Amino acid sequence: MSAPLVAIGLDACNPRLLEDWMDRGLLPNLARFRAEGAFGTVNNVRYYRTETSWITFLTGALPGQTGEWGHVQYDPARYAAEERSAYAFNKYPPFYAYMPAKRVAVFDPPLARLVDGVNGVQVLGWGTEANQCLRTSQPQGLMAELLARHGAHPMFETSAPEVSEAGEEVYSYRIPSSYDMAAIEGLRDRLVAGAARRAAMMRDLLVREPWDLFLGVFSETHTASHLLWHVSQRHPLHDTLMQGRSDDPLLEVFQAVDRALAAVLDAAPDDADVVLFSIYGIAENVLDLPSMAFLPELLYRWSFPGQQMLGGAVDIAPGRDYPAHWKDEVWRLRTARGDAELESPDRQAQRGDPMHWQPANWYRPLWPRMRAFALPTYSEGLIRINVQGRERDGQVAPGDYQRTCDEICDYLSAVRDARSGKPMVKEIVRVRQDPLDDDGFGPPADLIVLWQEDTATDLIESPSAGRIGPLPYFRTGGHCSQGFLAARGPRIQPGSRLSDLQATDLTATLLSLLGQAVPDYVDGRAVL
Repeated sequence: MSAPLVAIGLDACNPRLLEDWMDRGLLPNLARFRAEGAFGTVNNVRYYRTETSWITFLTGALPGQTGEWGHVQYDPARYAAEERSAYAFNKYPPFYAYMPAKRVAVFDPPLARLVDGVNGVQVLGWGTEANQCLRTSQPQGLMAELLARHGAHPMFETSAPEVSEAGEEVYSYRIPSSYDMAAIEGLRDRLVAGAARRAAMMRDLLVREPWDLFLGVFSETHTASHLLWHVSQRHPLHDTLMQGRSDDPLLEVFQAVDRALAAVLDAAPDDADVVLFSIYGIAENVLDLPSMAFLPELLYRWSFPGQQMLGGAVDIAPGRDYPAHWKDEVWRLRTARGDAELESPDRQAQRGDPMHWQPANWYRPLWPRMRAFALPTYSEGLIRINVQGRERDGQVAPGDYQRTCDEICDYLSAVRDARSGKPMVKEIVRVRQDPLDDDGFGPPADLIVLWQEDTATDLIESPSAGRIGPLPYFRTGGHCSQGFLAARGPRIQPGSRLSDLQATDLTATLLSLLGQAVPDYVDGRAVL
């Protein structure tokens, strides 16, 4: 018989930053856990790293097997990008649904939805980082009971639910401006309080009965790393905003999670195996501006030479006065043509489009007339070729598909960071050779742009398209492909290091620790 297993996700933790703080004695509980067990770095997939991260862990299968490339779908018949509030789990359910003989408690993994077959409880969407938070529980009344006892997450306390077409209650919160220090401090305080409240809820569930598996997730590390990176780590905004200050808001949130984690583990059974993990991490954000704003404008200028939708300041000195939400500040930079032809974020919000905040989505009315366009994304740049016979109003003949891809690759490879002169593009991945060859398991993008990872930039320049920017920075921490695995238990050697870990190894390892056979479709291997 296997020992009980307590698995706690510390969402989107950068392992290098985490180990640095542990080594300096700033996260004593995590440092003690590492010394008592095993620790290693986990590598996630190279692209679609954000969209597919949690479904890869929850199912143990890579997106090429599941056909699910995240929670944003694209419909070529309607030129529509649609964001779901949770993964569909079309092919494989989460691994914890395969264990009818095991008692299971699941608390707040991002983008999960209720699934059948779980012998236990599921509490989902209390306070995940995803800004479309589907709040549900099984049994149905459990969420209301926990809210009455412990309260809502501080990030969502003033949030009224929006009801989706499926009748689901979805919650969201407003991301503060990266330039507004008062708002940044308020965010820090809500996340610190949220970590403590989350720990109380986890302890409540953990002690209700002797679970075979308790799976819980701290999301505060994810939200903080996105929105507080620039007031802690290397970033172009750091020195200006933190001038004369010695505090570290990001560290303060991690220290709150360190304390909260100790409170949760104190309630774990003495004989339990305990696993801490992060599927991927966050570092200086080199993705958001290039993928969400620069790329859609570049492709518009490529399709319509000489025309611009987004302008920029005449003075290219880095801007500092951006008090409003990022989408509003970027929208103010539209040209007269952009005002006439783009769909405004306000109009998209009024019709209930959850992607209204992302500039790539504003170009949707133009997609039918463009040869290629940028899809909304949370990580790499995603390009869709407007192919005849595949898209409703296709502009590119299938026979011209490869030549069009070549042209785009050459065009983007010439784009430079206007401040450093370095190329913006590191690599462009070609997804399919035949644009009409669609087995339903490939991603919607035809080209995936992997950007340079040296430093964040707010200003780019192209020999043919000209300058774009400067734009305000959005989330100053961006997704990277490295996470971690730490484990402690009777069978685990204290102080040991794990190597060559992949994200799917996390799933296989948890199944193995539970004494469960690892299904053939799981791409990982058990490492403990």
